[in-house]
Amino acid sequence: MKKRVLSVIAAVLLLTVVLAGCNNAGTKYLGVISDNSKQWLLSSTEDISTFAYAVTDLDQNGRPEIIASRNSGFNDTTVTDYYEVSEDGKSLLKCEHIVEGDSEADIAFETDYCYFDKNTDRYYYVFTNHEVISIRETYNHKVAVSLYGGKVYETVIATESTIYEGESEVPTITYTDANGNTITEQEFKKIGDTHFADCKKKSVTFGFKGYGDSKNEELHSKSSESIYTILIDSFKKFSIENYKG
Repeated sequence: MKKRVLSVIAAVLLLTVVLAGCNNAGTKYLGVISDNSKQWLLSSTEDISTFAYAVTDLDQNGRPEIIASRNSGFNDTTVTDYYEVSEDGKSLLKCEHIVEGDSEADIAFETDYCYFDKNTDRYYYVFTNHEVISIRETYNHKVAVSLYGGKVYETVIATESTIYEGESEVPTITYTDANGNTITEQEFKKIGDTHFADCKKKSVTFGFKGYGDSKNEELHSKSSESIYTILIDSFKKFSIENYKG
C-alpha cells in the first residue's frame, strides 16, 4: 500500500512538472484549442507537401495561440494561419495576418531567438523566408514576426538576393537591409541584433509538430482529448528565456 501511495504521489509530481514546463497559466486554455480543432486543422483534401502545428504564447499575454503552417507548390510557398484564445477564454479567434511582401516566413523552420521591446511590450521573432522566383532567381528574407492586439505582423528586415545574370553560371549575391542599403553577409546574418538593438534579446524554443498528408487525415479522426495531448506536448516545449549566448 505504501508503495502504491508513493507511486501516486510521484505521478502527481510528474504532471506538475509537465504543466510547469508550459510556461504560464495558458495551459488551462488548451482545451479551447482542442475543442475547436476543426477551425485550424487543414482540410483533409488540401494539396500540401508538409504542414506543422505549434502552440505558443507569442505576445506573452497568458492566452495561447495555435499556429497552423503548410508548405506546398513548386516554389515551396508557405502559408500560415494564427488562432488565439479569446479574452474571455471561451472561444478561438483567427488573427488578422498582415504580411509585408508577397510571401510569408517559413515559420516551421524554428528560430532560436526573439527580441522584446519593453517600450511597446512587443516580442519580435526573426525567421527566414525562402522565396523562389525561378532556378536562377531566389531570395532569403529575414522576417520579424510579432503578435500584437490580436494581429500578426510580418516585416522584412533584410534580404539576400541570388541572381544569375544572362547566361552566367556565377550568381550575383547581394545583401540589403530594411531600407534597401547594401550590407555585408556577416551583417545580414546578425541583422536581428542590429535592427532590434534597443530591444532585449531572448532565447526561444518552439514545439512544432510536423505531419504529412496521411497524418493530416488521421488528425481529423482524433478526439478532442487526443488532440489535447498533442497540444500540451507542443506547448510545454515553447519557452522564452534571457539570451545567454
